[in-house]
Amino acid sequence: MPTFDPSSLAPAQIADLRRKLEAAGCRPPAHACTLGELSEAVVEFRRRQGIAGRGVLDAITLQRLNEVSGATFQDVFRDELDLLRPDPDSAPDTELPARAHKAGMVGLALSGGGVRSATFGLGVLQAMAEHGMLRHLDYLSTVSGGGFIGGWLSKCIHEQGGDVRRVEAMLAQRVANESGSTEAPEIRFLRLYTNYLSPRGGMFSADTWTLIGTYVRNTGLNLTMLVAWLCALLLLPRAAVWAVHRIVDPGGPWAVYADLAWMAGVLLFLFAVFCIALSISSKPSGSRGQRRFPLSQGAVLWWINLPLLLAGLLGSVGLWRHGGELPFWELGTLPVQLQGRAYWLLAPGFVYFVVWACGWYVAHDRTSVYRRVGYTLCTAAFVAVMAVLCAAARAFAPEMMLHLVEPATYEHVVNGLLALCAVLVLLAIALGVLQRLQPRPPSADLTSPELVEGIAHLLCAIGALTIGTVLLLGGLSLLPEPSKHPVLNNAIALTSFGMPLMMALFAGTMTLMIGLIGRMYSDASREWWSRQGAWAWIFALSWVTMFGVAFFLAPLLHWAWLTYNPWSHITTALGWLAMTWFGLKAGSSSKTGTSITGIHASDSRLDLLARLAPYVFTAGVFALLSALVQATVAPPLVACPQPVTFTCVYGAHARATLGTSGSHLAGAFAFFLGAAVLLGWRVDINKFSLYMLYRNRLVRAYFGASSRARKPHPFTGFDPGDDPLLAELKQQRPCHIINTSLNLVGGEELAWRTRKAASFTFTPRYCGFELPPGSTGSTAAGAAGADAARGCYRPTDAYGSRSGAGADDDAGVRLGMAIAVSGAAASPNMGAHSSPPLNFLMTMFNVRLGRWCPNPRKDAWQQSSPPVGLFSLLAELFGLTNADASYVYLSDGGHFDNLGIYELVRRRCRLIIAVDGASDGRLSFEDLGNAIRKCGTDLHVRIDLDVSKMAQRGGEGLCGASCAVGTLRYSQVDQGGVDGTLLYVKPAIVGRENADLLNYRKVHPAYPHESSVDQWFDETQFESYRALGQYIGECALGGAMDAARSRDGGLDVDTLCAELRRRHGEDEGAQAPAPCTDVRGQCR
Repeated sequence: MPTFDPSSLAPAQIADLRRKLEAAGCRPPAHACTLGELSEAVVEFRRRQGIAGRGVLDAITLQRLNEVSGATFQDVFRDELDLLRPDPDSAPDTELPARAHKAGMVGLALSGGGVRSATFGLGVLQAMAEHGMLRHLDYLSTVSGGGFIGGWLSKCIHEQGGDVRRVEAMLAQRVANESGSTEAPEIRFLRLYTNYLSPRGGMFSADTWTLIGTYVRNTGLNLTMLVAWLCALLLLPRAAVWAVHRIVDPGGPWAVYADLAWMAGVLLFLFAVFCIALSISSKPSGSRGQRRFPLSQGAVLWWINLPLLLAGLLGSVGLWRHGGELPFWELGTLPVQLQGRAYWLLAPGFVYFVVWACGWYVAHDRTSVYRRVGYTLCTAAFVAVMAVLCAAARAFAPEMMLHLVEPATYEHVVNGLLALCAVLVLLAIALGVLQRLQPRPPSADLTSPELVEGIAHLLCAIGALTIGTVLLLGGLSLLPEPSKHPVLNNAIALTSFGMPLMMALFAGTMTLMIGLIGRMYSDASREWWSRQGAWAWIFALSWVTMFGVAFFLAPLLHWAWLTYNPWSHITTALGWLAMTWFGLKAGSSSKTGTSITGIHASDSRLDLLARLAPYVFTAGVFALLSALVQATVAPPLVACPQPVTFTCVYGAHARATLGTSGSHLAGAFAFFLGAAVLLGWRVDINKFSLYMLYRNRLVRAYFGASSRARKPHPFTGFDPGDDPLLAELKQQRPCHIINTSLNLVGGEELAWRTRKAASFTFTPRYCGFELPPGSTGSTAAGAAGADAARGCYRPTDAYGSRSGAGADDDAGVRLGMAIAVSGAAASPNMGAHSSPPLNFLMTMFNVRLGRWCPNPRKDAWQQSSPPVGLFSLLAELFGLTNADASYVYLSDGGHFDNLGIYELVRRRCRLIIAVDGASDGRLSFEDLGNAIRKCGTDLHVRIDLDVSKMAQRGGEGLCGASCAVGTLRYSQVDQGGVDGTLLYVKPAIVGRENADLLNYRKVHPAYPHESSVDQWFDETQFESYRALGQYIGECALGGAMDAARSRDGGLDVDTLCAELRRRHGEDEGAQAPAPCTDVRGQCR
């Protein structure tokens, strides 16, 4: 067996290797702690993968391990360092930051901001190229619009065989070429497609109508899928009413099941009480050998709240069915069945306490002897409770049991249960005597305070549940007779409000019991009841809302239609459509760097309308769908006499609903559900959204510019060869980091309830994410295990490379795919800008630029898209996106960090040049502040940056400066680390620009911060932003680059950083650079 030196790897690296081998199915020895002990597992992995050769942990083995088990950020960073700054004496993972500091890397960040940011970034790139700066870049980090021009640069370098110098020469070209132009064809092509979405505009342009037709087609398919699913959802309440109506109808075929419903409700209630006691009394434990059930939130919802809801529904059905058999009092008189036997009102409290005591005992059980005794006592107690319930039923409502068994048989069953109860109780006593003879820990003894608390709990439970029982019986007496009020007293009202009323009665009873127990109840127990009650109310209100939408919106819409004149109908419909359009416009303008509505805070009325629009749209949609379902499954309505009242209209709808055929319900449900599933299977939600429309035009405009042998389709103008695979760029530099946002709108990370997103990156070598330490999902199983729990990276050439069904021309990660996702600003789920009603509105109208990609942590990471898109679309609709599903939702990188410096700080770049091209007319520096906060919170790197000069306003709104220099405090995080430098560049008019730029500013006062919604640039607008970017880039970098360049053409990064600080005034006593005097506004 091959051997190797374990000392070559650090402990964290060994732990990471162990994790990867386990994930690959080659489990090493249980206590292996050195590489030598892991060698057998490594050799086994090589054998399974068919890796030949004598090496063990060679590059091929590590790469294959990463492909199978996934890589951590440490793996990714090490691989990038090996490419960018190879070091023969590679340090272990724990020393990667030190290796990065030693390398002194340079990173360029191009921010989001649409085509405005891309055009401004082009000018900055030209200024950098003139001074040979591009060849010294190690990283290129792009977001959204910055990715447009960043992808163009990467594609140009790829077309030049990775030679950055040739691209610099192209960008800095000032001599006329063969065609007589002083501008390179790659830049000239960009000018042709400044209006990249529809190059030829106008009402009779094929480009314009292609956009409209594509949107209508894709929206129609997605809307049909969603409408079919929502209709199937609205049929579920009707199915429940159909079943309840047949149970409560005395002459119905299912009337016999009313008694079973009542008994099932009682049993479910007792089971929930047992789990409540078990949950409250159990203490959390981190040891694996002890069960944590039912402590977690999910367990409480499944094992407590759900049985309570079902008990409330079934109990209300049973009580409704037999409500007439319990005539209640008049002026304090007890029901007939209780007269002379009022002590039976104490039975519910006694039963509740017995079941509660069983749960408490099981929760406190620790030893094996206690476990046997406890389970025996619990069994005996349950049998006793059943005996009490059967005796109560025999005493008060024997006719209820006649539907199930004969009287003689019933007597034998009850007597047998009582005898069994006596035997089990005697057995429990015998085991208790034996248990007394066994030694037991002192903590297991029942102390006097516990005994007193138990007695108090018993008395309070009896008192509270007695009052609750009286209230229940009183409520039954207040119900109207079905014959007199058929509209109000029917199965619809019972199913809609029965369960919530029962839950309200239970909540009131428990509140009274907690109040009676008072100081003896612990704070922890009261908090538990508060949280459980919150979830119970959430479910109850959701239930009422769902049934209200299903049964009351359609009659309301019908009544309004019959009551008001046609002009009112038209006005209402137009108002609804206008509100919907306004909400869509507000949502689609939610680009990074703006408010959620895209409206200034001063426009309070417009902002209010924008926030109300999604709610108005949602109400209208559900009203229309409710009417559609009613017309589909219910028989024709009976006409109401004049004047039409809502009660009459609702009565007609209720009678039609109760008369619905079960076969019609089943057929309609199968049709709607089948249509939703079929479309979800066949319609790829990534291809049939705005994402592909946006991506194709983006690729044509920016990547077609550098294609040497471009062969566009003669009819459409698109060429698939414009978009290379991202993995084809893995050997070139700078290493392109394409930033997107992993949406966590439905995530559980409390600290991220504002950001609702995390960083997800695409690079030519790896794709994936890794949440910061301490995030939800991390474990205490060592550094490597924690890293794996927080995220995962996969090789780019294999990620998303497989098609789910048949051939897929979108399989594999292409440069255009990553850039388009990075610029998906208008999406239903968009990080901190997400809101539930806006999610619903934008998903319904297919305003979806984001993309569903495989989760790198899951087994399906090689699939290109979800096989059935319906479930992902529903998660998008209701804002349920998270990092735990098989597919994750990615959107604009600006929804997390619009500046693009987060990943560069993570990689410890010595110099970061941040080009902020976002719209920020008020100079609030929102994106900068957001990036600084996230770097400090997640990466613990403080950034000191003074932008007060940039924020100064002079005459005519002129700025004091267009750049600033700050410090990256790496030394406070990394031992022996070297602080870095941040050069922050922002579009600004300072008054020294060339005449054409100042003229454009006078004509367009918002320049250079026009809205990101404007993605249709003209020639003048393009040139104004490009020239401004070149001017500011020259002012910020030109002189410093010349001073820092060595004689052999190299670059001293430390000298450049010092020169930037001196020129831009961060150091005390530094002088500002000389003003620009060149006729084209170029700084010297």
